[in-house]
Amino acid sequence: MPDDVGSIMAKLKEAGPEGGPSVLKQIVADWAWVGQVQAFSATQPLQSFVKSTREQVEAASAAAREAQSQMDAAVAWAVTPSETTERVRSSVLGFRRKYPGVMVAGITAVSLLPGLMSRNPRILLRNSVIGGGTASLLLYPEFVMRTAPYAASKLGSLEEAVKRKAS
Repeated sequence: MPDDVGSIMAKLKEAGPEGGPSVLKQIVADWAWVGQVQAFSATQPLQSFVKSTREQVEAASAAAREAQSQMDAAVAWAVTPSETTERVRSSVLGFRRKYPGVMVAGITAVSLLPGLMSRNPRILLRNSVIGGGTASLLLYPEFVMRTAPYAASKLGSLEEAVKRKAS
């Protein structure tokens, strides 16, 4: 297939006046596909095939966009707490702010139940230290803030003592 008009003209000049018709036949044969495309679109449903394929792709794309928007709405609904949940949460947080000592005592009491049920003093002591200590640290952050410098200095002196013994 010729690349451009210049190459066609070069072929015609090379062929001379006698070879002109054969070169023209070759050019017509090289470009015969253009006529075939025109005949194909006129006699066969190329345009309708391309159109229906495009419409199917657009419909699938629209369905995917709709599914995406439905999933976004479902996720937004699922992560948004209800009004009742928000009211209960705010009242529980208010109770925690007003009465942290009661909360610590309740958590400690609940953590002591397994030790009381088994009548084992070791479990009783462990659960009271872990349950009550954890609850007091979580509910009394100011306790942690006040004792942190003291604990840091004691840990520093403990670290130095261990280094002296190790060397």
